[in-house]
Amino acid sequence: MKKRIFILFISLIVIGCSNNFQHVSPSNNHITFDPKIDKVAVLDYSVIDILDHLQVRMDGIVKDNLPNHLIQLNHIRASNLGSDDQIDMVGLKALNPDLIIIGEKQLDLKESLKEIAPTIKVGVDPNNYVLSFVDMVNKLGRLFDVEARATHLLFDIKEDIRLVNHATTANRNTAVVLRAREDGIVVEDNPIIKSLVFDTFNFKQFSNISVDTLARYNPDFIFIIDEGEYMDRIYYLESEAYLRGRTIYLNNAYWNLEISSLRSVRQMVQSFLGL
Repeated sequence: MKKRIFILFISLIVIGCSNNFQHVSPSNNHITFDPKIDKVAVLDYSVIDILDHLQVRMDGIVKDNLPNHLIQLNHIRASNLGSDDQIDMVGLKALNPDLIIIGEKQLDLKESLKEIAPTIKVGVDPNNYVLSFVDMVNKLGRLFDVEARATHLLFDIKEDIRLVNHATTANRNTAVVLRAREDGIVVEDNPIIKSLVFDTFNFKQFSNISVDTLARYNPDFIFIIDEGEYMDRIYYLESEAYLRGRTIYLNNAYWNLEISSLRSVRQMVQSFLGL
């Protein structure tokens, strides 16, 4: 099929147009090329999940070492090109794709990939995670002429975000996010998670809170990402949130932010509904 690809967004990089590595930037944010796309290879788990939901045919994908919540992607009838961190370059060359789509993990392969086919790198903004994810899905929909499907898939996510924002803004809820690890329990400092909880979902945060001062700050909600049943309740038994049943466990499988799949983002947003 013949497709015109018109790329408008900064979070996307095109590799291989005229054998150049091109960054899309404010001064270079319109790149147009018009290849004949018969075969598409996708080397990023997140994009595979998104394109699967968009019902876009993929001819080659990475299937090895899929995370548990994406294991159903094994059903896709496409050539297996290895894992996201160990690409089967021989298989990729044999596939002879017309377009390759990658994520951050494959960026160091750009020199090899551009020799095979034009390559698009898709990503999200860590400081604006959900909204940039929505933008990424919309742009992938535009890329493959399935914009209506993208709009439909994103409707529930955007509506759920609106409902969470309405509740947290009206109640002026405070919150803290804890991560339970093998070496102890800490206040989460990942900028993406902080952006999600305090910017996207509008919870109020404390500037200097720690595990030791949790009872003194007394947040309305405690969110816990447990990496392996390491949570010791002694750290928050005295808090109002715990006594009122406002301690919420967030599934670490979905909150593994290396994977920005549609399934994981949907589950992350739904974790905050009905609080």
